[in-house]
This record gives sequence, structure tokens and C-alpha cells, in this order.
Amino acid sequence: MKRLCVLVVCSWITACGDDSKDVLALETGTTGTTGTTGTTETGASDTQPPDIPDGTLDEVLPIVQEHCVVCHSASAPSADLDLDTDFCAAVLDDRLIIPGSTGESLLYRRLTSDDAPMPPAGRLEDDVIRPIGVWILNGAPCE
Repeated sequence: MKRLCVLVVCSWITACGDDSKDVLALETGTTGTTGTTGTTETGASDTQPPDIPDGTLDEVLPIVQEHCVVCHSASAPSADLDLDTDFCAAVLDDRLIIPGSTGESLLYRRLTSDDAPMPPAGRLEDDVIRPIGVWILNGAPCE
């Protein structure tokens, strides 16, 4: 009996440039029992799909604490932005986040920028940025 495994990979949430559209790209691939790389003898994948974030504030805040507040806090308000005291008020009131749109959200565009990334030391890994993108696309709930 031939078994078929389908691996769904959330490859990346991207902003589509100037047209401000949002895309959640999914790639699918298949493997069989023919001994191809990435499968076991029974056809099961030997690699795990990436974690798909829930897009909750509980996932976003640790990322902000680790990567953003060193420069954007009450004690170091770079660009007059304090993300530590009240993150939701700062990003929603200043329109850094447009709920439901990564393409229109300045914070997300800066996190994914190759030309002017945040943090300035270099662009964060996709798996670190992904929960923020999902949170924005889910409407940036602050509950």
C-alpha cells in the first residue's frame, strides 16, 4: 500500500510592496514510500512542519521584549516610541499597526525590510517575525 504524506508549510507572511495587499503563502509538497529524502520506510516525514503561530498577543509580546524594547522603551525611547509601557497603545494609537493588514503596518514593513530593517543590526529570522504578522492579520487583538 502506498502512503502519501502532504506537508503544508507556512512559508512566510509577506507584505506585497506598494499595493498594500497581504499574502499568507502556503506551499505543499508530497513524498511517497520510494525512499526519497525526507521520508521514513513507511513514508512518514522525518521532518516536522514549522510551528504555525496562533497570532496572539501572548506570542508577540516576548518577541517585542527580546528584540525591540532595548531601543524603544521609556528609558530609551528611540523615535519617541515606547513599546514597553503599553505596547498596544503605542502601536495602535500611532498607527504603526493597521489591524488586518501587514502591508499597511509600518512596524511589520520595517521588520521585513531588507533596506531599512528593524532592529538596525539586521533583519530578524522569518520564524521570529511570523507570529507578529499573524497577529496583525488576525486584527491585532490586545485582549
